[in-house]
Amino acid sequence: MSDQTVEEKRRALIELRLRRAKPEPATAAEALTRVSRDGRLPLSFQQEGLWFLHQLNPGSTVYTIPFAWRLRGSLDVEALERALTTVVGRHEALRTRFDSADGRPFQVIDPPPKRFALPVVDLGERPDAVAEYVQAEADRPFDLVAGGLFRAGLIRLGDRDHVLTMAVHHIIADGWSIGILTRELAALYDGATLPALAIQPVDVAAWQRTSPRQGEQLAYWRERLDGLPELELPADRPRPATRTWSGASLQADIDAELGGAAADLARAEGVSFLAVLQAAFLVVLARYTGQEDLAVGSVFGGRTRSEVEPLVGYFASTLVLRTSLAGDPDFRALAGRCHDTVLGASAHQDVPFSLVVDALKPERDPSRNPLFQVSFSFQPAGWSTGQFVLGGVPAEPLPGTTSQSRFDVAVAVSQLPDRRLRVSVEYSTELFDQSRMRRLVEHLELVLRQAVGDPGRRLSEFRLLSDEQALRMVEDWNPVPAPVADGSLLRDLILEQIGSRPEAPAVRFGDSEISYGELGRRACRLAWVLRREWGVDAESVVGIRLERGIDLIVAQLAVTFAGGAWLPLDPSHPVERLRYQVEDAGAVTVITESDLLASGTDDGPPPVRTRPDNLAYLIYTSGSTGRPKGVLVTHRNVTDFVVSARELFGLTPADRVLQFANPTFDVSVFDTFATLASGALLVCAPREHLHDPEQLTALMARER
Repeated sequence: MSDQTVEEKRRALIELRLRRAKPEPATAAEALTRVSRDGRLPLSFQQEGLWFLHQLNPGSTVYTIPFAWRLRGSLDVEALERALTTVVGRHEALRTRFDSADGRPFQVIDPPPKRFALPVVDLGERPDAVAEYVQAEADRPFDLVAGGLFRAGLIRLGDRDHVLTMAVHHIIADGWSIGILTRELAALYDGATLPALAIQPVDVAAWQRTSPRQGEQLAYWRERLDGLPELELPADRPRPATRTWSGASLQADIDAELGGAAADLARAEGVSFLAVLQAAFLVVLARYTGQEDLAVGSVFGGRTRSEVEPLVGYFASTLVLRTSLAGDPDFRALAGRCHDTVLGASAHQDVPFSLVVDALKPERDPSRNPLFQVSFSFQPAGWSTGQFVLGGVPAEPLPGTTSQSRFDVAVAVSQLPDRRLRVSVEYSTELFDQSRMRRLVEHLELVLRQAVGDPGRRLSEFRLLSDEQALRMVEDWNPVPAPVADGSLLRDLILEQIGSRPEAPAVRFGDSEISYGELGRRACRLAWVLRREWGVDAESVVGIRLERGIDLIVAQLAVTFAGGAWLPLDPSHPVERLRYQVEDAGAVTVITESDLLASGTDDGPPPVRTRPDNLAYLIYTSGSTGRPKGVLVTHRNVTDFVVSARELFGLTPADRVLQFANPTFDVSVFDTFATLASGALLVCAPREHLHDPEQLTALMARER
């Protein structure tokens, strides 16, 4: 569908909405009918998945759904109790508990209560204590066997000031259910009579296990999610071996102007609002991770049958929205891809997530959610369960908090009536700090703002820094660059120290030590050998295959003094890798131990034609993603770096620096050349010390 016109996309979206509003007539095999309540009643696949998770961690409240509303006005507590009694009586889910036999769960439906007792807690005129009380209620675990999986309470703050609290276990209700519950509560409080319910969730569970749709839709998900990669989101702490589900939440609003512009963009492009918001979120994730095959979880209503719409129960489907960002698409194209993903997922939402997981059989990891770690969902205006009215008294939703998180990160965007967007983030505190999550929300808003301003902007062109932040990073956080004279070469910095400090110690390795003067003489002699025998000059690459020590430093300086570029070769690396590097770099020769014994001249360094933009050294990547790749570094680059590092760390001739990094890793340039350009003493660590903390710390203490 990626090549669809805007009109075709709009038509597909309308057809999807019509199917939701008027589901196709069920065939005889798919008829939803009332089943006998005798015997052990089956769980739906969704419920079975939560039941299993509850067995692993029975004290967890991660699947508790808490709500609280402030009621400022006259409240008839008896009428509220009667309304609650009727609601619990008409919805079997609210009086269902879960038992098991022989390791198999079944549900038990208790009879309707004669009276739903609403506990009242008087906190006096202490609104500051409300949040603590509500959180304590949310953190009180449910017992699936004992029941009571729906509870409500009333906090009294004054004669005309109350807080209504509710908590329900996710195994008997979903977000849609809370909307049904509050609407019915408001109607019954006013004395309305509601029509009887033809079926209940247990009937849906029985139908679900015989529906022919399961196999057809499961095949779609097997193909869609084949080879799904893990999302590697940068974190503040290492992932623990086993999750404890510790979490926190935060909220932020996006202004009505931007929220409205984003909705207008969705209409103009003929895509759903979810597709536009998801595309913006994927831009953020792509910039965070560098990945272009991204999958996020999303919750769909799962109520594809009209008979299910008025029921309180757990019907929501968790779907995996996998979208490719390959080819550096512009935002318009990416929103189209997200639109296609949403349409495909919506048409195949009858398969519970647990069955998809069972079919794909991903490697189970107690530290991760299967198939996805980040979720993203959208609630359009009018869907929100947050507000209702009891006898003319508005019930104002209180901001929710959580101490649990089901996923690494769960982002939910709600469209408010005034066109603002409310972004709610639930996150794992085992992995993330609140500051990182606030930045995520800021980046989502920034990307959305750029997208509505220029839908043709490509993925690579999006910025995650505001103009103010970019200016702060460039101007405020960076020191004034250290001045480097035009035409300076790396060898000039070292020769300056050799000339001014010939007797000072330059390099120490074990019991051996060499002065700056001797270091210069040895390097110059070898430089002349390289010039005369191998023609080394500007842009000539010379391999150096030597163990750590003074000879290695001499060889690096000799290549630099001759005007060439050194190529570090680790003697411990496989011969095939070394041969490839030498051939790929076009090295004119390779320095080994025997080369350092050659006689040379003491006439100082050879004259060179090397300029600042000529090559100083060539270093190869690990090759973990394919063949190793050579990285070219010029004299201008390395000279600026060495001078800046010298200034930043305040290196002086009195300092002693450990040569620790592998010479094939460019951090070694700091160890070696920033030290020698400062006239300091370079202490080389033997290879065997690097893997022995005791030997290494002893060396550092001994050499001060």
